Amino acid sequence: AKVAAGMRMLRAVGRAIYSAGGVLDLTGFGGTPIRWHSGHSTLRTHHRGESTLRKSNGEPRPSRATRMFCQTDRDFGRANWDFGRARGTARLSICDSDNEKDDADPAIDGDCGVFPDGATPEGRILRVVRSVFSDLDVPRHLQKPFNPILGETARHELQLVGGCKVKSVIEQVSHHPPITAFHCDGDGDWVIRGYFQPRPRLLGVHAVEVEMLGRRMWEVGPRDGREIYESDYCGFVWKFLPRMKTKIAPQTWFVECKQHGLRAEVTHGSKRSIKGRVFNVLKPSETLFAIDGAYDSCVFVKEPSTTRVHVLYDAEEAAAAEEVEADVAFELPGDEKSSERVWGSVIDAMNRGAWDEAQAGKRRVEETERKERRRRKDAGEGPWRPRFFEDVDGDWVLRRLGAEPRGAPPSPDQ
Repeated sequence: AKVAAGMRMLRAVGRAIYSAGGVLDLTGFGGTPIRWHSGHSTLRTHHRGESTLRKSNGEPRPSRATRMFCQTDRDFGRANWDFGRARGTARLSICDSDNEKDDADPAIDGDCGVFPDGATPEGRILRVVRSVFSDLDVPRHLQKPFNPILGETARHELQLVGGCKVKSVIEQVSHHPPITAFHCDGDGDWVIRGYFQPRPRLLGVHAVEVEMLGRRMWEVGPRDGREIYESDYCGFVWKFLPRMKTKIAPQTWFVECKQHGLRAEVTHGSKRSIKGRVFNVLKPSETLFAIDGAYDSCVFVKEPSTTRVHVLYDAEEAAAAEEVEADVAFELPGDEKSSERVWGSVIDAMNRGAWDEAQAGKRRVEETERKERRRRKDAGEGPWRPRFFEDVDGDWVLRRLGAEPRGAPPSPDQ
């Protein structure tokens, strides 16, 4: 029954994509079988989506948010900055994944040397690249999140062992096209913010490729000397034939710091392999560092001018680190568009195995959203204004009047 429902959905998606010219806005498509949903909205995917990568013991690795925030805090948290130094010369500690050479690993040739210092712009852009690697993952097959309604919000707090509390606010700022904005604050030591827009397209009848449009920014360093590193996203492919699987789409992503004129580009190949390099945008033909490896195991960085090779990212080591004390998804009092209130009854029915009830609840949410969209159009209302974010020259930025990330409320046993 699940396969038959899936084939009916694929045929419906194919017809809709054909009529839309090859690219489908899935916010207007309600044909996904309820059993193919992951039990949370797109706004919660980064924090709640189950990883498809596995630890050595077979257990799922931590969520993408946990991995990325922990890695960012290891590299850019307050404990790793020497505030006694003059502005612009702060040093970052050498991190756990800056391992010594493994003589048994043929991928590492020559002397290992010391990982590029965080006091240099080159060392810092490599650390942001490492943060992106920690975030790389694909959704589980047939685990599609719910399409968020316009204005839907989510709040989250991740408390790390070292004391850092990462507070996040997320909002669906547009429905057509579907754009989600987010702002994640690591106790003021660093910020990751940006927006994303999934754009699916059908690849024949055997797969769906989901391109991820948008930008994200890492704001790192002391407050009086913040640096901004910009990056784009990796899309993925859901394959249905000849067998079902999910993989990162072959593509190139970047990290760039315009303040220092540095750029990193990384290209995905087959079997989770990657190759990339860091270069100065004024001298694009000269490679400062070469990047090579596999994003689900080890990634190495090499200085072309020497024989030194360093471990940039060790996925197994990062997954094994126990660095989270509390992981809380919550809503603000009176927020009628919080993700929990919008989808709570649907998720509850799914957890009870009441699939017909869950499907009916999902349809009610989607139909209510369509009616509200028609009402705004018939009333001649102007562009909808998000509550927490504003569009500043194409960049979605958090408003500072009551919208800043807040901590989770205390638990009942506290």
